[in-house]
Amino acid sequence: MYYIVFVNFYSFSGLICHTCNTAATNDACNTGGNTVSCSNNQVCKNEIRDNNGNHQIMKSCKDSSTCFNEEARNADRCHPATSPSLCSYCCSTDLCNEPEIPSDGQSAGACIDPLGVEDGTIPSDQLTVSSVYNDHTWYGADRGRLNAEEENAGYGGWSAKANDSNPWIQADLGILNEVTGVITQGSNDWNEWVTSYEVHHSVDNTNFQPVTEGSGQTAVFTGNSDQNTAVTNMFHTGVFARYIRIHPTDWNEHISLRFEVLGCPDTEQPILTCPSDAILNTVMGAATVSTDYSSAVTASDNSAALPTISPDPASVFPVSLGIGAQDFTFTATDLSGNANTCTFTITVQDTEQPTMTCPSDVILNTDIGAATVSIDYSSTVTASDNSAALPTISPDPLSVFPVSLGIGAQPFTFTATDSSANTNTCTFTVTVQDTENPTLTCPFDTTVDITYICTDTALVDYSKSINASDNSGTVPNISPDPTTLFPAILEIGSNPFTFTVTDSSGNTNNCTFTIKVQDLKFRFRTMVHKHKSQSKNYVMIAKHHTHSVIQCGLHCLRDPLCVSVQFGNGICQLHGISEEEDESYIITNNNMVHYENTQ
Repeated sequence: MYYIVFVNFYSFSGLICHTCNTAATNDACNTGGNTVSCSNNQVCKNEIRDNNGNHQIMKSCKDSSTCFNEEARNADRCHPATSPSLCSYCCSTDLCNEPEIPSDGQSAGACIDPLGVEDGTIPSDQLTVSSVYNDHTWYGADRGRLNAEEENAGYGGWSAKANDSNPWIQADLGILNEVTGVITQGSNDWNEWVTSYEVHHSVDNTNFQPVTEGSGQTAVFTGNSDQNTAVTNMFHTGVFARYIRIHPTDWNEHISLRFEVLGCPDTEQPILTCPSDAILNTVMGAATVSTDYSSAVTASDNSAALPTISPDPASVFPVSLGIGAQDFTFTATDLSGNANTCTFTITVQDTEQPTMTCPSDVILNTDIGAATVSIDYSSTVTASDNSAALPTISPDPLSVFPVSLGIGAQPFTFTATDSSANTNTCTFTVTVQDTENPTLTCPFDTTVDITYICTDTALVDYSKSINASDNSGTVPNISPDPTTLFPAILEIGSNPFTFTVTDSSGNTNNCTFTIKVQDLKFRFRTMVHKHKSQSKNYVMIAKHHTHSVIQCGLHCLRDPLCVSVQFGNGICQLHGISEEEDESYIITNNNMVHYENTQ
């Protein structure tokens, strides 16, 4: 089998160099139906020619020292066309007699593998046609495989109905491939072939686009000129397609065609774009944040057909995320089954302080009779968090309360820490005040007799009978100070005393008592006889009613005669001046002395 190849360098990138190790002699070269022998030092070469706007590779005998602009599909690269003299070429008979399509299809960048029509890799149910001549399976789509020959299954070639106004034969490649050209033949049995055609391609078997020239116009390819010569036409630019249709536009006698599709599997991964890793804060008062990255996960492909992204971003987002790191992995798969994956992480952080609640500042009174008060606020010191997890309170209120507090102000500070280490603090002050009056004790009201007859006064001492105490435990101050007020000399009559006690908190209390000083219960009067035998002005009074005399004192017989009272040996001496000059009065047991109650 022999090929005439029409190309337009859609993926060729330079020239090739071949080095002759031995001279090629009588090289057989098929130039398109005729095999010629090259003369000595000439070789069969693929020469690029222009055939009415199409680049055509023709085999011809050329001098081995000449460099030609050849397609870059062999192992060695050539210098650019600006330096053709640097290249030389020699080939073997095999290279001349077989089409120079590398088995890997991609040497030096080429993509020209047969994609399975000829060898049956593409099954018969993936070959379809617009019509079949006489509706006979012998002319069906399966007979359109390149190099098919007449056999029990049918003729060698697909034939359309004569009245088919839009004839085509199609190959479903199964997956997306990069298609770079087609090879065609005419009928193996009849003098029928297609002389020109268009190629249309699709990724979904619904929307077809024509293969175009570089100008963007639909390419019309030159087809066959005989039944069996295979003609290869390369596209100006490779297309990515799963479905390839050949539309005959002109033919010889009848539309009959055998074909192969050239290209290579699309092994290029689609481009999948994920957003960068992100750190987001929870919504205020919540443990989550809502986010939508559905439009930020995108994919594209060299085939121009949008890959499938799994899972569908629109089914994943928007999403409400809790605190922590959440990975999102997406996979894009193109129509050729190539896949690409991207992952990004959204970290949701809680920067919100927990809520901390303390009771308000409070003022409490001491317990009655005590200097302290017992309190328990363990249930009123609370904390909560947007994360819904209870924060830790330090110190633990249960370890602080209940507590007995003394007089004064006591601050309490607590700190709440949530699971994200955010903290909050609250403080409250308990002020314990003493509003209880101190206790002040005064003696009862009392009556006392005079101590000094001549002055009508009494000597009293109550300094130890006036006492004070306080619930604070501190002895309060008494004003006036009893120790500075007593002992005291009091006159006959009522003598009130008032004392005030003040504790350390300024609480006060008062007490009052009265000391009544009275005259003797018994006074005496008598008829006093003059006794001029006394050389001194004094009178002697016998020890009558000793209790009254000694304990309570004597009262002068007549005021203001009495000057002083002396006590001695149980005898009270009353000194004074009589009404009469140089006269004294004496009262003895011999005198008539009468006592009477003066109260």
